[in-house]
Amino acid sequence: MLGALSILFKRPDFRSNPIAAIYKRLWWRIRWTFTNKPWQLKLRNGLSISAPKGGAGALIYYQGNAEPELASFISRTLKPGMTFWDIGSHIGEYALVASPLVTETGRVEAFEPQPAMFEFLRENVTRNGLVNTTVHDVAISNQTGVVQMSLPVEPSIACLQLGPTASDLPSVNVTTAPLDAIHAITERTPDLIKVDVEGAELLVLNGAQELLDLPGLDAPMWVMEYEPDNCLAFGYQAGDLLTKFRAHGLFTYWLTPAGRSELILDANPPAGIRTVIATKGPRP
Repeated sequence: MLGALSILFKRPDFRSNPIAAIYKRLWWRIRWTFTNKPWQLKLRNGLSISAPKGGAGALIYYQGNAEPELASFISRTLKPGMTFWDIGSHIGEYALVASPLVTETGRVEAFEPQPAMFEFLRENVTRNGLVNTTVHDVAISNQTGVVQMSLPVEPSIACLQLGPTASDLPSVNVTTAPLDAIHAITERTPDLIKVDVEGAELLVLNGAQELLDLPGLDAPMWVMEYEPDNCLAFGYQAGDLLTKFRAHGLFTYWLTPAGRSELILDANPPAGIRTVIATKGPRP
């Protein structure tokens, strides 16, 4: 209980209007007791997004974006004509943020392997008429193949299952592909890659050696979310992600809750920060 209250007190919407924030949280819970029909919500940029019951939809309802600092970073980074890859797109929130920014001259490629969430992603892209956006029902990993994906009650924490697992959760087979293979068949090099894959971050990087080795401004910028416990479940330390980026010549930064970048001087993030920016270009 104390942990939940501590998180609530840190939310920007609660700090700006506690009464409205509490009302929204109560109404979110009450609404789902009467229906399981997806909720049509509005993002901060005005686009409509259909959301199931789950953490991402709740945060969009409360704040306008699940993670306002990430939406803000994407918004100030992307420009017309750029290409954005959304790895672990879920219901498509950040694809919807990116699409108007890159305009009709840019491209958005959104990847989501979880079948139910892929349908939300496809619906949300279609509903908003995002003709510059292509959706892919594939999991990004280090190789091409088929693996199992867990399907927990909370859809935003679904993850790949590698090898034998003691989990009693239902699962589904999903197709995997490395980013280098995808890059080889696309017409554009991404300018920004967002990664949110619940522990499979190092697999994503291991399948992107050629992208990581691109020189200077040809190399994409990365914004990667992670949780140390998820990294451990996949057999590596969170600091290995920083090591991987640096080995390929990228500078690494923390994305702070205020939406600013701070150069990483050690592998221990400040409290509450779980998003890394990596780039060969100027400070983001």
